[in-house]
Amino acid sequence: MRHLCLFTLVILLAVCHQSLAGKQKREKCQYDVTRGQCDDATKKMTITKTPKEGQPESCEVKTIEKRCKGRRVKCQFQKPTITPCTDGKRTVTRQPVEGSDPACQPKTRTRNCRAQKTKCTFGPWGDFGECVEGVKTRSRPVLSGDQAKCAAKATKTKSCQN
Repeated sequence: MRHLCLFTLVILLAVCHQSLAGKQKREKCQYDVTRGQCDDATKKMTITKTPKEGQPESCEVKTIEKRCKGRRVKCQFQKPTITPCTDGKRTVTRQPVEGSDPACQPKTRTRNCRAQKTKCTFGPWGDFGECVEGVKTRSRPVLSGDQAKCAAKATKTKSCQN
């Protein structure tokens, strides 16, 4: 029984000693905090914590790297330039106004589009020609517009009897 009590006492002393030693290591430290700039490429910033003057020697300088969003830049743009509709697509480009922050880059978007209807203007209709294989044709000249697209509207046919 005596050995058991002595053993228990030794364990209690060891636990108390560790507890006190742990408290000495965990002193409260006060720090001056310095934040670095956010790196736009890596989206990270460095934060340095330096112990304030008069802090215990156990207080060490701490350096932390954190994620950040980068600096916010407000960009203003000129009126967009828009390309004509080609093959169902058009490009819209906006350039930054002169004197803008170098971080302001041109913006280009491709948009779907429908080609505008070709406006055709025609001259007067000619007379119907002779009946050939049961069909008579008449036409009118295309005065303006895309010749190929307007040609279908420049000719009329009708049935006839030979």
